[in-house]
Amino acid sequence: VSPLYTWQDGRGNLEYEGTTYAEFLKSSTGYGAVTDFYNRVNGIRPTEAVSYCTIHDYFVMKLCGLKTPIIHDSDNKSFGKCDMYDNPAEVVSGYHIAGEYKGIPVAVAIGDNQASVFSTVSDEDSVLLNVGTGSQISVISDTPVSGENIETRPYFDGKYLIVGAALCGGRAYSLLKDFYKKIINEFCDADSDAVYAMMNRMAEAEAELTVDTRFDGTRSDKSVRGAITGITTENFLPEQLTSGVLKGMVTELFEMYEKMGFKKSGLIGSGNGIRKNAALVRNAEKIFNSDLKIPAHIEEAAFGAALFAGVSSGVYKNSEEAHKLIRYEG
Repeated sequence: VSPLYTWQDGRGNLEYEGTTYAEFLKSSTGYGAVTDFYNRVNGIRPTEAVSYCTIHDYFVMKLCGLKTPIIHDSDNKSFGKCDMYDNPAEVVSGYHIAGEYKGIPVAVAIGDNQASVFSTVSDEDSVLLNVGTGSQISVISDTPVSGENIETRPYFDGKYLIVGAALCGGRAYSLLKDFYKKIINEFCDADSDAVYAMMNRMAEAEAELTVDTRFDGTRSDKSVRGAITGITTENFLPEQLTSGVLKGMVTELFEMYEKMGFKKSGLIGSGNGIRKNAALVRNAEKIFNSDLKIPAHIEEAAFGAALFAGVSSGVYKNSEEAHKLIRYEG
């Protein structure tokens, strides 16, 4: 590593000619390339190391007996990769077989966001909402899109995945649960499931409070904070706060969708936040002005990886044929 790099403290604040390492790399802590950079600068990168990859790339290596990892383009960009890094791993795109395990073809590993979309979005005129601890809105596009808190990720068939990700997402509802639970436990014991059931009943109310659920900031600005506005003597009620949080969760994703500049007609939902909360579904349908479909299968990323492998190995002739296997509830 160039001696121009100088280590400043133990939290990753590296300076290069007056700029932090994050500014220099145009990346952030948590990305694989940044971790490798940290290890190199601090002399803790194993001397015998020759490349790096994801855990699922390594799993494919072991299955197929490979000596060099094969990284799919849908995963490669998630390293926050920069040209300055010399990683001899093979990078591929499209549908690709990495090797065989006991005569069975093994497809290259793919990104989990792409895999989830591949198993849930059967047509490109739909938007996918995924709500778990975090939340995401994903749209398939023929062209890249840029914007605040919007990412363009590689997809399949020469297309792109346009993604908006909320840092708090479904955790906003969990934070509210913890708030209620703390109050209730001052008087009696209540477990989380009981509190969630109570909240889901209260969420039937039409939201009058405006709740900004960006409690953890955004990807582009960590200083942003959540807020509750529109409080009056009539609506300062727990049911209003509950329904306001759910509306705020969807609103944050919808605002990202508007910045993407698309006009899609379909709406698909996945994740436990969608599956276990009918009030959240109603909010999504109202704000996006579309009925929401939920896939009949669970473990969307695993299902998508299997479909991808089916196309890669020739079991299905293309993605359109594979997508015929997708079914929705109801």
